[in-house]
Amino acid sequence: MTWIPAFVLALAAGWFLSRAGTAALFRRAHPVAGAAGAAGLAVLFGPGLASVLFFALNVAGLASPVAVLAMLTLFAAGSGALWWSARRSGTAVPVTRSDFPWTWVLLLGLAASFIVVAFDFSAASAATPNGEWDAAAIWH
Repeated sequence: MTWIPAFVLALAAGWFLSRAGTAALFRRAHPVAGAAGAAGLAVLFGPGLASVLFFALNVAGLASPVAVLAMLTLFAAGSGALWWSARRSGTAVPVTRSDFPWTWVLLLGLAASFIVVAFDFSAASAATPNGEWDAAAIWH
């Protein structure tokens, strides 16, 4: 069960790195959009860089569970410190929110695409009840 704290530490490090790297980019964005963008980059950067660091530990012959958790803790702490320094050094920009007047068109298109995907999934599932694989032929 050591994968849970390792994964949480990798995601936390990715969150801090994405927030530090995109502070100016998401400053004027809607708070939900900024958080969603940072979360997407956190899932990308955190486990990705953690795997690179784990590979370095593995090549060096130091990859024990304690060493990996210590490395991830230092990685999360270092990226948190980077985020803290980037947050403190940034200049405050007043957030002016100007909603796009046609946002409802985008939401309508998103809803329509979900409906099309749901119908397509339903039709594909009804057409192939065995899941398009040969296990039914093998086992029956």
